[in-house]
Amino acid sequence: AAQALQHPGEAINALKRLEGFAVEWKTQGFISAAAAACHARIVMAKRIAAAPAQLSEGMKGLLDVLRKKAEQLLADFATSEGAVHVSSIDRFQGSENDVVLVSLTRSNARGQVGFLKE
Repeated sequence: AAQALQHPGEAINALKRLEGFAVEWKTQGFISAAAAACHARIVMAKRIAAAPAQLSEGMKGLLDVLRKKAEQLLADFATSEGAVHVSSIDRFQGSENDVVLVSLTRSNARGQVGFLKE
């Protein structure tokens, strides 16, 4: 991710590729994968826009369009039959869902899970 922020043009190309995957996966019925790709696009677009690298007005506009398209596709998933919601674990706590998919990463040098092992 840090490397992508140093090369915003390459990161924008990656966002476009993710958009293609999201549309393809949606068409094939892989809604959860498409939703995850949309969520990744939104996060990446926000991080690139917030990076200290100099972005042209054209790049800023393209990032905004890509982010808004991903947000709209996620909103479409949320209102469709068999709705898919992508969010943090904190937002799912206390709600009822038939299925919750969780993806975790370790973020410490020791590779320890920490409080999650409880």
